[in-house]
Amino acid sequence: MVATAEQFIANALAAYACQPGTCLATVRTWAGIAAKYPDAATAWRHCQHKYPDRKPPEGCAVYWTGGSHGYGHIAASLGNGQIRSTDCYYSGQVDTCDLGWVERSWGLTYAGWSWEINGVTIPAGGEDMEQTDKISKWSPDDGDTGDTTVGKTLNQARGYAEDAYQRVKKLEGKVSDLQSTVDKIWQAVKS
Repeated sequence: MVATAEQFIANALAAYACQPGTCLATVRTWAGIAAKYPDAATAWRHCQHKYPDRKPPEGCAVYWTGGSHGYGHIAASLGNGQIRSTDCYYSGQVDTCDLGWVERSWGLTYAGWSWEINGVTIPAGGEDMEQTDKISKWSPDDGDTGDTTVGKTLNQARGYAEDAYQRVKKLEGKVSDLQSTVDKIWQAVKS
């Protein structure tokens, strides 16, 4: 099951060791997300919603590109410019460091942050999830006055919004599957 942003942070803070060179596998595991892409740079390329600013909110994934093999790096944002990262100060160790450490120490290029890892959104983050949370938390006590026009309109809006959200999630899955197929074909053509 996919972890919430709060669970993602808790899992990251509870980790102290990792297999060296497995940032994506480690970070996605903290988030409860299955394997999909081979490295952090590829996972970043496939994110649908990317934010290049240097103020990643707590509970999101932070990405870098480059490196000797082009694999990039991924870490968990703790907010306030702090990240929880694999291999940070010592290989095979998980530590907390500042956002700029990866660039200064490894020479990787900061790409940005996203609520997504491997095409899966970390709940309780991002604009789409915030809107969905507001809709799903609405109840008749929030202003529904029974059979009034306002009450009926609110109920209809809630239903339409939930339906639209579910349709978008299905489409995102199909696009992700299509992108994987295209990537496989491209790899076969390049071989």
